[in-house]
Amino acid sequence: MVVSCLLIEKESTNNLIIDKPTTNNFLKMLKKIIFTLLAICSLLNTNFAQQVQFDTLITTLDEAADFEDYLVSLAWINNPANRILDHNINIAESDIKIARRDWANDIALTFNLNENNLARRTSLTKESIVLLEDAGLGYLADLTSLGAFPRYNLGVSFNLGRLITLPKNVDVAKERLEIEKVSLDQQKMEIRSAVLRLYQAHTQAFEIYKIRKKAEQDAEEIFQLMKSRFREGTVKFEEFSRSSSSLQDSRESVIDAQGELDLTELLLEEMIGITLEQAREYFGS
Repeated sequence: MVVSCLLIEKESTNNLIIDKPTTNNFLKMLKKIIFTLLAICSLLNTNFAQQVQFDTLITTLDEAADFEDYLVSLAWINNPANRILDHNINIAESDIKIARRDWANDIALTFNLNENNLARRTSLTKESIVLLEDAGLGYLADLTSLGAFPRYNLGVSFNLGRLITLPKNVDVAKERLEIEKVSLDQQKMEIRSAVLRLYQAHTQAFEIYKIRKKAEQDAEEIFQLMKSRFREGTVKFEEFSRSSSSLQDSRESVIDAQGELDLTELLLEEMIGITLEQAREYFGS
């Protein structure tokens, strides 16, 4: 882009200066260009960032980069619903081939044999033939002998309307195939998300369990200390009772944490198809 500016020569010197109105217009135009380019770049980056690579969303067991990806791969392999989606894709691909060849179903061949040709002269008596020959019309007897109509008829019929609807039917079959592929991709995202969420919940539950287990041990030590001092008479019953209540609360918290830990592990194992311990062994081997 070439932008021309109005140059005014200053009389007192040989230097050139730029007219201010033209400079302001140039700066405004430059700002608009920069803003437009930034908007385009931002839009392109957004589109690229939103594009998910579904082919690499779930890896094979051997290609799993970490334990989380390994669990996702196990869940994908051991999910029976995925095989249903694979079969639906195969059916959709077959439907496309059927739609392309469906026009052949409307082709019909017809064949007709003229019965008059089988009889030849049997339809005329000898007297009739002699009379025709005497009257100079013997060729009529020959036509009757050869058959006034073709000996056989062969016909082909075809539905022209199917040629018009054929491209649309193929397009519909292709769209159904795309729908099945999108369903498969959606299944990948849902399984990956569910596995990662459960594994995160299990990890968090395990950390909470460790914290509460340590708190229970501390409460146990305090309780034993208060119990000993209560027997010695150095602490009051209220202090001993508070330490006992604190220990009971800690034990209940551990039970709750253990239950949450077992539940998340059970749900995760339900998805991956094997125990979490087995998964760690297989991944480390």
